[in-house]
Amino acid sequence: MDRSFVHGAKRDASVQAILKASLGMARQLGMTSVAEGVEDRDDWDFLRATGCDLAQGTFIAKPMPAAGLPGWGAGWEARRRELVESAS
Repeated sequence: MDRSFVHGAKRDASVQAILKASLGMARQLGMTSVAEGVEDRDDWDFLRATGCDLAQGTFIAKPMPAAGLPGWGAGWEARRRELVESAS
């Protein structure tokens, strides 16, 4: 999903409807959903609540060289667990 339907969706009912419909269509078609433009915790929490499969954006990671990916992965996994636990 394009960032225009992701960032700030929690605060816009029209955008929420478009995003939820897109996620529902992806599920019905057996497709993996990917959201771009996850810029803050509200975006992250909203996508988790709606069942989006994958996300990308500066809340998750800023652009980095390929060599930085392995180190980022270990740190992200720990951060992701904390985010999930704190939302419960």
